[in-house]
Amino acid sequence: MSSILKALEKVEDAQNQKRNPGAGGLGRKRERRPAWLIPAWSLGGAAVATLVTYSIMGGFGKPAPPAAQVVATAPQPAARPAAPVAEAAVSTAPVATEKPVAAPVKSRQTRDEVKAPVRKQQVGSVPKLAAKPQRSLKVPEPPVSARPAAVHAAPALVAPPQEIRVTGIAWQNDSQSSFAMVNGRPVRQGAVVDGYKVEQIFEDSVRFTGGKGPVTIPLGAAEQ
Repeated sequence: MSSILKALEKVEDAQNQKRNPGAGGLGRKRERRPAWLIPAWSLGGAAVATLVTYSIMGGFGKPAPPAAQVVATAPQPAARPAAPVAEAAVSTAPVATEKPVAAPVKSRQTRDEVKAPVRKQQVGSVPKLAAKPQRSLKVPEPPVSARPAAVHAAPALVAPPQEIRVTGIAWQNDSQSSFAMVNGRPVRQGAVVDGYKVEQIFEDSVRFTGGKGPVTIPLGAAEQ
């Protein structure tokens, strides 16, 4: 409040100086203020300060919007599973009661229509399409392949018996361990050479069994 009063006094002094510009200096006498002026300025300053403070504190804010009305919606019941069509039809369809069917009353118009002769619509005959002659297609027969002439099997040539020649003998006390060179091949007892079986190996000869029977061939000799 004191600051407001000082400000008001400064304003008043400035106004007095404007009114009396020649009365400046140290010897200038201050005019006496009326007694009602100070309380009036004090009340005015207090009112201004109150309005400013009220406006800063939000006294002149916008009116609050009305609260939105909340409409409570009833909860919807849960959807039931769809029943089979056949059961629903049986459960919901009312039992049909047989009622006597009244005979329809024929009106006069329908009687007149019945009496009127009915004209038959003539349908034009459709021309028959001429049947196309069927063409017979001749399929060429496949040529008959000539049968191959019977081939007579040629008689097998009988190879002449080869010559059996004994060119060497390695004889030992045990005949199973001995071997002989027959036609350039080493053979032991029991082997077969060119159709002849080696029966036994001696010191200077070899005994064979063939088509002619048992044959003994000495060392260095041959048998045909």
